[in-house]
Amino acid sequence: MNLIDAYNFSRTMLPSITVVLFLVGWILQFTKWFSAGLPSKTYLTAKSNRLIHALKAWTWDYMPTQYLPFRYEPIFRVNGFTFHLTLLLLAFTPVHKAFTQSLLGVSPLPTFSTNGLPRALISTIFVVSGSLILIRWVIQCANRRSVARPIAETGDFTGIGLLILIAVTGVSAAYGLAHYKLMVATHFISIQLFVIYLPFSKAVHVLTGLVARTYYGVRRANVGV
Repeated sequence: MNLIDAYNFSRTMLPSITVVLFLVGWILQFTKWFSAGLPSKTYLTAKSNRLIHALKAWTWDYMPTQYLPFRYEPIFRVNGFTFHLTLLLLAFTPVHKAFTQSLLGVSPLPTFSTNGLPRALISTIFVVSGSLILIRWVIQCANRRSVARPIAETGDFTGIGLLILIAVTGVSAAYGLAHYKLMVATHFISIQLFVIYLPFSKAVHVLTGLVARTYYGVRRANVGV
């Protein structure tokens, strides 16, 4: 397969394969989660307001005075929040919305444009923060004498590695830093590999975090904590 074939494959056949494998992954995950069952204790009458506690789980509990990891690792926590925030901002930029519509067959395939210094700056910050996370994970996993349990396992390197590759190839295509079609093909393929990998990795918290944090707040309201 030459570059043109890979470029066309990433925009035509691969999206359908990606969707099927993504859905299969979610079905397997839901089967695994629901097979574990729900907690045996249920509280029909909450001792506190569930909505207030759910909102608190997403706001007050993340304050430096309350969020215990933030007290011990402020630099790493700020870097982690930066990584997630820039990822969210990049995912909803107009050019990415246009590319998503093109992959769904709604609109023609757009081209990467350079009209956006903020997007380039956000992309750069994302790559730097992601690289710092990756370096920390590598050092932590390599330090076998550490008494602390590593945050990441070897499989987690796949997800963050793909995200960094996605950002680097996107910026390279937009600003002509490398061969355009090579960067676009790599960008598309790495995005879809990440989507396929998502249900099977810890990166699934991108989609389940809202449910988990909200449920945590509701449970605290049920027991009156």
